[in-house]
Amino acid sequence: MHQKDHLHKPSVFFHATGLSDYNGVSKDMAGWEMRTMEAIRKELNHIERAPDVIKMDIESWEWSVIPEVLKTSQLVGVKQFLVEFHANTNRPVREYWVHKLLILRDLYLEGYRIFWVGRNNLCTYKSPVFNRVLYACYEVSFVNIKSTVG
Repeated sequence: MHQKDHLHKPSVFFHATGLSDYNGVSKDMAGWEMRTMEAIRKELNHIERAPDVIKMDIESWEWSVIPEVLKTSQLVGVKQFLVEFHANTNRPVREYWVHKLLILRDLYLEGYRIFWVGRNNLCTYKSPVFNRVLYACYEVSFVNIKSTVG
């Protein structure tokens, strides 16, 4: 994005910080400032109340961020959690996919239920197994049944 922190639209603030499972500088060439959800909420003084909605499209980082936000209870009280999931199509290893399923199970155990799924038509690959084009990115919207009851 190559932009500094700024007011994007009225009441929409852009922060040049990447969401991660660690605090520091990204290990890639971009050199982004990276923060955990917990650190971001503390820096922005958003610790008293959980956000109603969290939406993330963080280009495969979701697979390391979601376990971290669950472990640090950053999703407690969040009513909707919207994620674009990215599949690494070069990883047919069983353990890789089992790990992803366990993350989805952990979201389920926290009370999150899928209410909408849509595929990203720009995120495709040619499967050597099925010899056809498949989708590698899906937008998945969850509602937290624990925060909507009562």
